[in-house]
Amino acid sequence: MSVDEDEGQQRQGEEQRGGGASADAVNHKVVSNLFTGVLESEVQCAHCGCISSTAEPFLDLSLSLERAVHLSGREQAQGISLQNCMEDYISAESLSTPIFCEKCKEHRESVKKLSIKKPPKILAVHLKRFDAVSQRKVHAKVTFPLDQFNVGPYMQSLSSSGRSSTGERKKQSPVGSGPGRADPSVLYL
Repeated sequence: MSVDEDEGQQRQGEEQRGGGASADAVNHKVVSNLFTGVLESEVQCAHCGCISSTAEPFLDLSLSLERAVHLSGREQAQGISLQNCMEDYISAESLSTPIFCEKCKEHRESVKKLSIKKPPKILAVHLKRFDAVSQRKVHAKVTFPLDQFNVGPYMQSLSSSGRSSTGERKKQSPVGSGPGRADPSVLYL
């Protein structure tokens, strides 16, 4: 039996058992369909207000417990909420290094903000339990909803700040309705 015939028989046996590359592709597709979302990163020039945007897929979000690091021992025992961690994750931050602005044609101070452009069906989060500065573990309790988690508030980008042209706050649809809203039948944790 030649090497080619042996490999062919082995491949045929794997396909009959459901193994091989086709099973891996199916598994990858299932994971991608359930856990892949799109994160939007926006950088806004502090001088002219020009916004540059980048979208990239994600499978999970690594959430800092930095807010909990500053709590006293008793406050840490009470804990912080997953919503607090998400707010910290998407809050705008001033960049320490000036970024080149396409409109100004020079390096300018900028603000960066993350938002969820397209939520996954199931949102996986990773809690960063180790503080990089103090090199210690953060023991704070993190509370989270057991049945639904509304990702709507974390989908506000710089370019769509949730305000109408008159400056009034836009009305948000409840969970599970409207484009980009979470499906209440799915656990988003």
